[in-house]
Amino acid sequence: MIKLIKQKLQNMIKSAILKSIEDADFHQFATVDCLGTERKASAYSPYGLYSNPEDGSLCILLSQNGNEDSLYSLIWHPKNRLKLKKGEVALWNKKKSTGIKLLDDKIRIEGFNATIDIEPGGKITVNATEIKIDGSSPTIIDGIDIPNHVHVAGTLLDGNEIPVTGLTGAPVPVPPI
Repeated sequence: MIKLIKQKLQNMIKSAILKSIEDADFHQFATVDCLGTERKASAYSPYGLYSNPEDGSLCILLSQNGNEDSLYSLIWHPKNRLKLKKGEVALWNKKKSTGIKLLDDKIRIEGFNATIDIEPGGKITVNATEIKIDGSSPTIIDGIDIPNHVHVAGTLLDGNEIPVTGLTGAPVPVPPI
């Protein structure tokens, strides 16, 4: 009896290396290497957070009641870890360097050579090569409705493609260069 309990306890938690993920309709199944033995396990993520981990990621295998046929895996990849200060959080795709960081002093959205910072007090800073606002509802800047416009490289164009200076000024033709 003691031998059986000891065996069950040893089976409850193990480490493994992810070989592959099968991303089925409603579930992910991990094929892992656990001390030279290939095993299948359900891959679990926290509620609302879904990912498709890289092969070679590290796994912790948990078995319900110490039964080998009911394995669950928690998966992470230490080489893709971001350096964050204590208490900071990130949702990140390291391969594409894109994601959302909840930092001490702002929320930062990064990716594809652009950043958006949301700071305390409501300040929003957008840094991008092109800013395009699309939508069927009106676009209002500082209380002024600006219909059908695109903001590119510092020039605000109205619906007639006439450059507008500033945020709220009247259309002003730009002299040819």
